[in-house]
Amino acid sequence: MLGRRGGRKQGRKEYERRKMRTKRRKKKVREKEDEDEKKEEKSKRRKMRMKRRREGVREKEDEDEKKEGRSTGEGRGKCKGGGEEGV
Repeated sequence: MLGRRGGRKQGRKEYERRKMRTKRRKKKVREKEDEDEKKEEKSKRRKMRMKRRREGVREKEDEDEKKEGRSTGEGRGKCKGGGEEGV
């Protein structure tokens, strides 16, 4: 006898029903885990993207500071010498 019920057919039906129920439950759990994993992966990618963006901004600021420090003229003009203007 497979199930708890007395008759063979009844026991079989109960057994099959329990089997299917556990199968569905396991499938649901697996899907949930996959979904959680995807979300985690997505958040990691997002964090990395934001980190790269921040680093890029920092590098850009550093470059701007270097350019401003080197040039003797105002702003980022092509002429770095302190010659007379308009001549």
